[in-house]
Amino acid sequence: MSGIAEDPHFTGSLKLAGKRDKLQVEAFQIETQALNGLSLQANGMVGGSATSPQIDLQLISTAGNPSAWASLFGLSLPRLKSLSLKGRYSGHMDDHKFEGETYLGNTQFRTLAHGFLNQQRPRMDVKLSASSVHLEDFGLFPQSQTNETAPHPDSEADKDGQVFDATPLPLDKLLAFDLLLMVRADKILGKDVALQEFGFDVKLENGRLQIGPSSLSYRDGSLSIETILDTATAVPKMTVKMTAEDIDIDEVLSYLHEPIILEGQLNLVIDLYGSGTSAKEIAASLSGEIGVAVENGKIQRGIELLASDALDFLFTAPRKKSYTDLNCMAARLLFENGIGTIQTLYMDTPAVRAQGAGSMNLASETVDMVIRPTAKRRLLKRSSPIRIHGPLGDPSITKIPAQEAATLAAQIMVPIVALSARALGYLWSLIRNDKDENSPCLTATP
Repeated sequence: MSGIAEDPHFTGSLKLAGKRDKLQVEAFQIETQALNGLSLQANGMVGGSATSPQIDLQLISTAGNPSAWASLFGLSLPRLKSLSLKGRYSGHMDDHKFEGETYLGNTQFRTLAHGFLNQQRPRMDVKLSASSVHLEDFGLFPQSQTNETAPHPDSEADKDGQVFDATPLPLDKLLAFDLLLMVRADKILGKDVALQEFGFDVKLENGRLQIGPSSLSYRDGSLSIETILDTATAVPKMTVKMTAEDIDIDEVLSYLHEPIILEGQLNLVIDLYGSGTSAKEIAASLSGEIGVAVENGKIQRGIELLASDALDFLFTAPRKKSYTDLNCMAARLLFENGIGTIQTLYMDTPAVRAQGAGSMNLASETVDMVIRPTAKRRLLKRSSPIRIHGPLGDPSITKIPAQEAATLAAQIMVPIVALSARALGYLWSLIRNDKDENSPCLTATP
């Protein structure tokens, strides 16, 4: 093995009894202290012939740092807790089974794995079920609990100014094997987070990868997702569908280690499809819609100031990350062949109400949009429209006259009284489903 300063040194022992066609494995052990340790113990029976071996063993295996071992095979994983497996492995030439328990830190999975080698391509069926899954066992912590955040390495796409990578994806690997993975958990637990009824399915068959339909419940909200990537066609095709209802966006951003510029209740609709062999080709072909709304939360004051006046934001934005109340922020984009048209862009805070319109071209990686703010307080008398345009990864922000804004996007000159079903599409139904309180997005007042 290469990839670490010194290859792991293993020691072990083996004790056998019986005849050649039916050997009793009384004790087998192999271990190393490298990378926080790895060990395997087994006992049972090995029999049959060289062309048709029969195996029936009881196994115990542990890895103190599974992430370090994964790195030897080119896999990058978060810092996982210690991993151990305990159960029965049985099989013959073309059929292999493992049934037992998998432990990752304090998370215990009932595990059933079945591998088949006698078909057109290798196939593995895996079922995992747990009563409780602890996020910290998977190296998932909210940002406030981590001592430091590793910098994101610059990709080649970043260096040449491109957002979407044109490098072909290794989609041919999806034709090498078949897989069925089913994960079920009654609860997912983290710091101040409790998710219920988690279900996650992955099916790969004949080059067609399907993730979901998968779902989970979250307090008064829910999340569902389904993704399909079909590589068996001449040009690979992809669809993504996701619905999120009443999710605390600040908790999501915290676990993703992204800047927490927003807090509040998130409603999200994604329904996109496209085709291609690279991220750039797929982005340039996308059609469908994205709708997002955040209500009853907070927003960094810098963003509010950007909406109120671009130049004031650039020269007087506060250094400290102070927040202001956010009544509603909503956006909806319709995509056709990589061009997204903004149907709705709206923000409402105690001081500012802003509307926007425009488009983004994912093929050319450009954006052109206008935001028209309206000050609610005398303190913010100046409320010049702003234009955001240029490269998607680094657009320019300029203040423009109201007349020019009206020419570029006439619809934003008409004040919004309330966001309608036509403006929000299916997102409107998700927001309206919340019967516990009146929605600020659906009851906006001038």
